[in-house]
Amino acid sequence: MASPSTGSKMRNQRSKLQQQVETGVLPCGNCMVTVDQDRLVAVERFGQYSGTLDPGLAFVGCDLFGCCITYRSITKRTEECSVSVATKTAGQMMTHVNVTLQHGVDKDKVQNALYLSGDLPSQIEAHVAHAVNSHWPKWGDKGVPYDIAEETEKQIKDSLGALGIVVHKVIQSYTIPAEVAAAQELKAKLTREKESVVHQAEAAKNMVVKKAEAAADAAALQGEGTARQRAAIIDGLRESISSASGESLSSERITELMYITQHFETLRAISSGPDSNVCFVSDEARPMLQAPGVQTMETTPRASV
Repeated sequence: MASPSTGSKMRNQRSKLQQQVETGVLPCGNCMVTVDQDRLVAVERFGQYSGTLDPGLAFVGCDLFGCCITYRSITKRTEECSVSVATKTAGQMMTHVNVTLQHGVDKDKVQNALYLSGDLPSQIEAHVAHAVNSHWPKWGDKGVPYDIAEETEKQIKDSLGALGIVVHKVIQSYTIPAEVAAAQELKAKLTREKESVVHQAEAAKNMVVKKAEAAADAAALQGEGTARQRAAIIDGLRESISSASGESLSSERITELMYITQHFETLRAISSGPDSNVCFVSDEARPMLQAPGVQTMETTPRASV
């Protein structure tokens, strides 16, 4: 199990698996000893491990002032400890991995728990730190590292099992420092803003392209419409004049008629505005129109009918 959190790292809570020396109930030696229900007591004869006693009053053998028989004991209760390990992930992010163990002494490996380590709490912390530093640097900072947590848990159970400690439950969490979390949030914000600017630029580009394409299509359609309109006018003029006079018009004559038609259409377009006035004057009034401040447009048809 691995869950994220933001803030300060968790404080270490040391294990209470500490061995202690026991003495017999008789003042002159360790012939008899009482064993508490929650403790495991090992018997040593001249310094050599002899076995483990069951709870209650036990007669072990003859002894004189503790020279022949000694006792060592350790609790068999399930204890809890917490270890916080600072490590760097594959994404170069500093994080604190918090590991909580529920553990106890394996009844079948009491000898290992008593004689393989002089300081079990320190050994537990060292093995947990080694397991964390072996697997958590593989994490790429994305998602929840379930696989890494499982590998870390397996290594902790195997390494502590060799010391005679059985691990019942491993709870893992990782703490991201506040400054690192703020930096990650800022980085994500800048990335989103960058993507937004790119998308806006692409949208503006597409809009400009579409407007240009629409303008080109409109101009092409307008040109085609104007060409068809002129062709229809030319055909109409040719048919009307030919039917009235019985003569066929030449292309030059038809062009002159087109110019005259466009001339009058231009005059009509100029005078169609609400504030437009069109005045037709003779050549004698031309000097008056050339006075300063007077704007004129000279329109002279090339031919007349």
